[in-house]
Amino acid sequence: QEPDGTCAAALEDSAALLQVARRSGEARRPAAAKGGRCELEAARAWLMPRGLSRLSISVVPLMQAALWDKPMPDVSGKAFGSDYAFRNMRVEKFGSLVDMRFEKGEGFSMLLNKITAVIQLEYEIDCDSGNASVELNATQSSLSGLLVPGFDARGKPRLAAEQLHSEIVFGQINVTGDVRRTAALAEWAIRSALEPKASQHFNHAMTMAVEGMMNVVLEKMSWELPLPLAAPGFALSMRPCSFDVGDEYLGVGVRGLLVHQGGKVPANLPTAPPALPTKPPKAAFQKMFALEIPQWLINNALWDIQSVGPIEFTIDGTMVPYDTPVPMNTRALASAFEPPSAWRRIKPAQEVTFTVRSVETAPSVELKPGRMEWRAQSRGDQER
Repeated sequence: QEPDGTCAAALEDSAALLQVARRSGEARRPAAAKGGRCELEAARAWLMPRGLSRLSISVVPLMQAALWDKPMPDVSGKAFGSDYAFRNMRVEKFGSLVDMRFEKGEGFSMLLNKITAVIQLEYEIDCDSGNASVELNATQSSLSGLLVPGFDARGKPRLAAEQLHSEIVFGQINVTGDVRRTAALAEWAIRSALEPKASQHFNHAMTMAVEGMMNVVLEKMSWELPLPLAAPGFALSMRPCSFDVGDEYLGVGVRGLLVHQGGKVPANLPTAPPALPTKPPKAAFQKMFALEIPQWLINNALWDIQSVGPIEFTIDGTMVPYDTPVPMNTRALASAFEPPSAWRRIKPAQEVTFTVRSVETAPSVELKPGRMEWRAQSRGDQER
């Protein structure tokens, strides 16, 4: 039977997919992005091996989502005088072991081995059609690559997937067809034509999982931490501004500057922040993360707030437990002030509010082993 134009496949090739998988990471990110530079680095954080191990857990579900979100491109060709086409191809039941490690000066190496998955597809050969399911050979299928942290042109943190290489080997193929000859030819074509395309597709899925899904999370993440009641409208910017990858850690430089949501511009301390260590402390290797916060960052935040307006704390009855032995009312607090009898005579007892305001200079702290000392020139008022 000669195929006519309606059943012969005229389908797009996956050359565009291959082009995506082979793109260089250097071409996708700005030249200064690999390490980054902080105009002012007020704090430093480290991702440790245990933290990287926890991060690797997210790779498999991201790959599952990427493979399901975008089907494999249709494939068509000619074999033994017959035209074939594979359509509606989806990867299901993806699973893998994941190993991630730090690569000094580069990023995170990533190896997905013992990959399991099933590719479901429809095929047409001449005018016969059928379905097939392809199981991967788990012992021979793997995917490796390098995840490189950096920044986009706006200075926002990004990840790039580079040096991707996959070895996808087909195992058992189950074919149901209209004719036995058609089914046998479909299995041959799947192994010879579709197996190389599958490797390209897995590369593309990893690029999509990293540069699409992971970067969407980074894009939407808020790096500004609102400060408590004493500083309404202020937030501490914890946006990363540099990356440094060592043998056993990822160092992250943090701006640590105060921003005001109302547009006010706070004035930083006249002194520069101290130089921070590039390597994490030894105790950090038992943890997932480590963070170095110098007292300069705290004092700079206090200075910034004071430059806009006095620092103020207010304490009222709603801020203490309902069963406190000393409630915030005139009867309970009468003995704490002179003359005590004045408040004792108030019936019924009235709620008391205390307000503490900084005066003249900003408060400051000094960090010492096991404790923190607070110094502040303040004024206290009480109201009822």
